[in-house]
Amino acid sequence: MESQREYTRFTIKGSVIFKPKGNLPHSINADLFDLSFKGISVYSPEKIEIDTEVDFELTVKLFDRPIIGRGRIRYVKAAKINNTDVFKMGIEFIGIEKEAILSIINNLQRGIAISIRKKQA
Repeated sequence: MESQREYTRFTIKGSVIFKPKGNLPHSINADLFDLSFKGISVYSPEKIEIDTEVDFELTVKLFDRPIIGRGRIRYVKAAKINNTDVFKMGIEFIGIEKEAILSIINNLQRGIAISIRKKQA
């Protein structure tokens, strides 16, 4: 079955701090799971309802500073990590510095290409 995703998702470690709009006035610290040109997926200790807008700060080692953005929660699923209950959430970008996301994706692709070349050598 073909993937219906418009953009490739890359698994990447990082952190995300969310500030949901509306009913949750506090910040939530989450672990980044993957990233694409259109959004991110995270593991969060707290559930945020679908369609909630969030402001966030995304931090990854492949970029020299945090990336500030805005997104909308598109899916929420209960999950377990190391016997801890968490929520896997998909966030679609509404506003973000696209050049920063492209830089991260380019670095990830470069790393994948180097790894493949080493295996072939």
